Amino acid sequence: MTSAIDKNLAQQESLSEKGRQRRARVLAEAKRILLEEGMDGLALRKVAKQIDIKLGHLQYYFPTRDDLLEAIFREEWERDEAILLEAESLEGIGQVLASLMKAWAGDRGKVYLMLTLRSLYDERFRALKEEIYQTFYQDLVNLLAGVHPGKSKTDLLAKAKVITSMIDGAMIQNHSGSASNRRKQLERLYADLAELATEVAGR
Repeated sequence: MTSAIDKNLAQQESLSEKGRQRRARVLAEAKRILLEEGMDGLALRKVAKQIDIKLGHLQYYFPTRDDLLEAIFREEWERDEAILLEAESLEGIGQVLASLMKAWAGDRGKVYLMLTLRSLYDERFRALKEEIYQTFYQDLVNLLAGVHPGKSKTDLLAKAKVITSMIDGAMIQNHSGSASNRRKQLERLYADLAELATEVAGR
């Protein structure tokens, strides 16, 4: 399966260095607006105005708002996949999962929740979410295969889905409730979950 990183590199091959930098500026500003104002506040014209480029230039990279949204979601996943692929042992899996949970406690988690909401009523984003999940499962299965060389792919996939459900649940819990309660519970919650996820991975 082609990784998100490979897909992103392929998409950007034809861009010059200046083009890549401009595309990155567009994505960064669009993500800022998305996080501060939500999906309703994100408009191509607003992004173009904020970074002082013509709307037509922005649309060279992202013809529609949905193209821009998909690029934001893919960029977040690309960062996570890079983290996930660093693990090479059971201990490494635990460390990676702890890193992902910390990332999802912040802005990245908010972006993923927006993808989930959008996927409820839009086939394009439902397919994107499914693609991300299937790639995440496969990456986890590959890591777990190194820890359990004798286990079947079916058993490893079941483990991957349990681990994913745990960290998904932690992300949702973290983004609900009061900020003070989240801060108090965050360190313990993620430490406990990383330990539990590592235990599941090691069984």
